[in-house]
Amino acid sequence: MRRQSIILTAISGLALAVATIHPGAADEPPVSMDAAAFCLQAARIFPVSGEPIENGMIWIENGKIRAIGEKLDLPDGVEIRNLGKSVIMPGLVDGHSHIGGYLDLAETVTATTPGVRAADALDPYHPSLEAALRDGITCHLLAPRGDNTIAGVCAVIKPSSGDGGARVLTDEAGLKLSFSSGSLRRDRRPTSRAGAVALFREKAASNERSDELGEALAGRWPVFVDATSRGEIATALRVIKEFRLRGALVHASWGRDLAEEILKSGVACVIGPLQLTDPRELLETAGALEGKGVKLAFGSDAPIGTRDSLLVTAALAVRHGMSRRAALQALTINAAELAGVSNQLGSLEAGKSADLLIMDGDPLDLSSRVEEVFLDGESVYRRKKAKEKP
Repeated sequence: MRRQSIILTAISGLALAVATIHPGAADEPPVSMDAAAFCLQAARIFPVSGEPIENGMIWIENGKIRAIGEKLDLPDGVEIRNLGKSVIMPGLVDGHSHIGGYLDLAETVTATTPGVRAADALDPYHPSLEAALRDGITCHLLAPRGDNTIAGVCAVIKPSSGDGGARVLTDEAGLKLSFSSGSLRRDRRPTSRAGAVALFREKAASNERSDELGEALAGRWPVFVDATSRGEIATALRVIKEFRLRGALVHASWGRDLAEEILKSGVACVIGPLQLTDPRELLETAGALEGKGVKLAFGSDAPIGTRDSLLVTAALAVRHGMSRRAALQALTINAAELAGVSNQLGSLEAGKSADLLIMDGDPLDLSSRVEEVFLDGESVYRRKKAKEKP
């Protein structure tokens, strides 16, 4: 019944995405910036890699950020577009997603499928990718579902600014593991968490272990470990310590009681999606983990979560104790670092891709709305503003 409920929820999320991506009364065509170089000016810019810039400028050239600052010395011919009171931040990076391939992101006949690659299940033209882009998400860590103890290989994908579909930045972003209840079955091993750990040990010790598992055991690949409850988190931490794994716990919803142990393990936590109806203790988890020094990122679990779940998760986390700085980092650079693409995106710095999110107010305020999204320096979405009354 639980699995049926999850699948129905996912299908509902997909239906919502399809229903909302088509331009209507709320959207208008993106602004055309034909020049190879142009500049955006806004009331506030959050580079994430540094302090906010008041009345700042971003010089963009050939899809990359050329410079950023309060006042830039621009060459002749560079168009300046003044965004008024708007706020600019990096495009959002989803730290854990099943977008564009949910039902095909698990092979449940056997519990160990290290060779399953998320990139192979991706539908690069899936409408949910465009819907996510309109909500400011410009990069996703695409992960196999947590149905198997060794679930497969994660990928990093980026929507296309044209008609070419989503691009795979890497199809080897890390190995997905799961010690959650969702990985247990009655009709095959494992049927318990203890059985899952025993199975992992068997595969790790085998002379015939897969290359993918070998990469994770050697520390060359990060692992992303599904673990939600206190018991699941404790089990995951034992395995991480035993095999000296690096990476992140995914969900870790009830990790506040194990914050010290998580910090000592050296792994990060991917939190989310959070909802207004969640218990207060769960909503306070991100703040509690941050307080102990644990590195955090946010994940949407799309298509299960709502389209705007990353911004909602960040806003709720800040409302319940997380610092603003940490929340902005969790939305962007931290997730990019876990995915192994922080040299390309995740913050507004010279040389990085010009993936920008423009909002009409504070990005951590639930009332703020996405105004425009730039991908590789191209405006790919712009919200239609209400006409002023005469």
